[in-house]
Amino acid sequence: MAVTVYKTPTFDHQAELLKRSIPIWPTQLQWESLGCDYIMQEMQVDLTWRKVHGDWEESTHPSGATYYYNRKMMTYTEMNLWTCSDKQLQRLESWINVSRAKLRGNPWFLVVEPILARGQEIYPYYCMVPEKCIITWLEPVDGFLLFQECMAVWHWNHKRLKLEAQFWKHVKYFPFEIKISPVEIRAL
Repeated sequence: MAVTVYKTPTFDHQAELLKRSIPIWPTQLQWESLGCDYIMQEMQVDLTWRKVHGDWEESTHPSGATYYYNRKMMTYTEMNLWTCSDKQLQRLESWINVSRAKLRGNPWFLVVEPILARGQEIYPYYCMVPEKCIITWLEPVDGFLLFQECMAVWHWNHKRLKLEAQFWKHVKYFPFEIKISPVEIRAL
């Protein structure tokens, strides 16, 4: 069995990885692109166990979409880890490590949906902050598309309400490892 050795990215490589970051929000995730599998196996009656790929644990959303969670990296992705190459996974994990460093120790979750654009991997992402019920990013974001349906967005409190709504979209899309207190449930 081959052992994968992960190299620590150099400063130039870290900067290159961060250039490939694209801020998104939960409603921009491509759920419909995940596809469905309508094939029923013969005599299948038991629940399937979660598959593990390295430190990534596969989960299935009630809608049928598959996503992966890495507890050590506190990261969710929809990238199919069973069909991607080891190099693709290594590049994703390098991007996560560089992004985590930019978080300066904040225990926030990352959500990343790698895509190929013009022959280059890019990393659309957002950060989810459970204790504040909000999403955020590692860089300034032009939220024009996010806020276009809002009538008045000139104050942080207006923006925060929209970002909190996106947080709850995240919870809907990625329910694995999400804990909601009874107080929050009553508030909802």
